[in-house]
Amino acid sequence: MNDLASLGITQDTYRTFALVVVIAVSLWLFLKKRGQPEIYTDRPDWIEEVTRFEKPTNKMILKETEAPCQPVTKIGGAPWWPQGEERPKCEHGHWMTFVVQINLGDLPGQLEDLSGLYSFHYCIDCQHQGNMSFGWRDDENKGYDVRVFQDLSVENDGLRIVGNPTIPPRTVQLEEIHEIPSFSDLPFDLGNRFHKESYNYTPPDFDPHGFIPSDWVWHDLKHVHGSKIGGHPTWVQNPEWPETVNGTRLVFLAQLDGLIGNDAAWPNGTVFLFVHRRESGQYIGEMEMQHT
Repeated sequence: MNDLASLGITQDTYRTFALVVVIAVSLWLFLKKRGQPEIYTDRPDWIEEVTRFEKPTNKMILKETEAPCQPVTKIGGAPWWPQGEERPKCEHGHWMTFVVQINLGDLPGQLEDLSGLYSFHYCIDCQHQGNMSFGWRDDENKGYDVRVFQDLSVENDGLRIVGNPTIPPRTVQLEEIHEIPSFSDLPFDLGNRFHKESYNYTPPDFDPHGFIPSDWVWHDLKHVHGSKIGGHPTWVQNPEWPETVNGTRLVFLAQLDGLIGNDAAWPNGTVFLFVHRRESGQYIGEMEMQHT
């Protein structure tokens, strides 16, 4: 203390400084812990049952730049489209809006030997006229186009944007995450138990404004609620799995939330994309749209 006094620092000033340091360190440790999930080493048996349904998913991280017109995963802007193939039009003659293309090689852990480019267009003009399409069960409005191109050696048509360009261009980066299903895709009793236990759980990255959904659903378990490729769908309503004429479920390929653009046709909902490979090796695709 004599040394401090010689520097003109009083005992009260020293105590105040020490208290500030202690508070600052305590706050830093609290925030650091807040940013990490709480991991339970002694987890209940029903949690182990839930983790048996984990699948890998590729979370889409969107950058506000346009990817080149190549057969890569991208959103909005100008698509890769094979030369000699007419761009999609709806039954009313509108050019459809390009929404997303997905290189099937980006689908994790679902099918083997995947190759090709999945392309999804949607008719924004029909939506503005009140003829909105909701997907495979909508018999009245089919204002969307889903197809898979397998020969990617063909030259791009070079037309760039031909439809209503309401989806802003985005480059897509992928982050692999292992996720559990949403409640509705778990066995009934297990889903109800998990929903009850996790109802009051607050994620470590909780956004009070609700702009950014958290991937944490219960302690060290994750489910990606935003745009992603593969994994489990985040149903907004009851599950609606497209099926073939033989009753075979299509494979869940991707989902796109309303955050991909303010003028997306589903600002308060989600688009789900599905794919199926026939015995001939040909791929088919389908779409389901759900709103809150």
